[in-house]
Amino acid sequence: MKKTGKLMFLILWIGILAGTGLWYGLAAPREEAYDAGENRNLAALPEISFKTFWDGGLSDGLETWLLDRFFARSEAMDAASGLKDLASIATYEDSLAILEDSKDGLSGDAPDEGELGDMVSDLLNGGQGSGETAPLFPQKPEAKVEDFPEYPAILSKANGKTTRWASYNRTNVLAVASVLSRAAGLLPEGGQLIYTMVPQSYIANNYLAADKMEDFTSETEAIVHAFTPDNVTAISAAEVLDSRIKTHWYVYFRSDMHWTPLGTHFVYEKMVKAAGEEPLKWEDFNVQVEEPFLGTYYRDNPTEAMKNNPDRLDLVSPKFELEWRRITGKDEYKVIPLLDFNARANDRYTVYLGGPAGPWTYAKSNNGKTENCLVITDSFGLAFVPMVAANYGETHYLDPRYYKYETVGYTVKEMIEKHNIKDIYVVVGDLHSYNSDFILKQLSGQLGDQ
Repeated sequence: MKKTGKLMFLILWIGILAGTGLWYGLAAPREEAYDAGENRNLAALPEISFKTFWDGGLSDGLETWLLDRFFARSEAMDAASGLKDLASIATYEDSLAILEDSKDGLSGDAPDEGELGDMVSDLLNGGQGSGETAPLFPQKPEAKVEDFPEYPAILSKANGKTTRWASYNRTNVLAVASVLSRAAGLLPEGGQLIYTMVPQSYIANNYLAADKMEDFTSETEAIVHAFTPDNVTAISAAEVLDSRIKTHWYVYFRSDMHWTPLGTHFVYEKMVKAAGEEPLKWEDFNVQVEEPFLGTYYRDNPTEAMKNNPDRLDLVSPKFELEWRRITGKDEYKVIPLLDFNARANDRYTVYLGGPAGPWTYAKSNNGKTENCLVITDSFGLAFVPMVAANYGETHYLDPRYYKYETVGYTVKEMIEKHNIKDIYVVVGDLHSYNSDFILKQLSGQLGDQ
């Protein structure tokens, strides 16, 4: 009986191997193809030649192709994710998600295909959907959709190999450009909107770990820049930080998803210059150092490697008096600290303003400045806000996840008018850029322009 059982098991196992082999030989896709569920391109069958065999490229390529094109791979991954969620198992990659457990990840409530199509139609065809060439917003010259990648990505090139860390549907990127164009249209004459998307630290640190770093960039900002009005500038945070990463500046945390305040400062310089302002140097700010600092990656996955190589948290503030106010009702507010030292010990990055919150916060600065700005941001902008406050008399801070019209009593458009806001800065982490409802639905519905 035991021999029969072993024989049946052997026959079953041979059958599984044979079936898998037939799948790869006859039915598995050979070409690279985009997978919407994973938001990336699945591998193509590698070139089979003596050269690829000799240099090891064939074995690496085959391994990637076999893993990416496994039969019923999506279903197996969905089942594994379901089991993991039931067991509350978090991996290192899962800890990308982050402040307040659910508020900083993808909400799953992004616009549907029809809504995205309407946004892009408004952007390209004057909102009439008729194919007319006159755009709703004044365009920069020579912008043609087909000149840009269909799935633009955050890219790093190292050791002669290009890695796509995150890719996005071009339609989503154009839809974000549409919302930013509407926001820019709320500004007075001469007002500027400056936008950037910030890659998470795990992306930058993987690039940093490479032997030969060649290029760190994002393909999305060029699209946003090309299809927005003249008063919108899109700056690639990845490109700004690339040279600093190569020379080992401390621009990203190791134990936390965010950029460091120093990394924030390098991009702050570029953004305020684009708005026609003069940035302050790093040494022109007060900087308090808090160490050791262990961030949300460590909180969710406390490894000895992180503990033995802790981060440093620089707490940056302007060298002048300012008062931070959080709105508690229409024309009502309470004063809050710029640096909240009562922030949670296991999430010290939230020292800045007590972390992402709402519904609307602003600073009154005693710096002699008369122009005001609005910063639309998620947690990546927390360290940016006190820097840009040095350039404006009032600095308003809006996180669309926490905005409540019932409390504020004004739409974004009305707040811009009420507080004479000249410039808007949009600083978002890549989680909240193009595949999230952060800009496409939440901010879009809060503008008050439609």
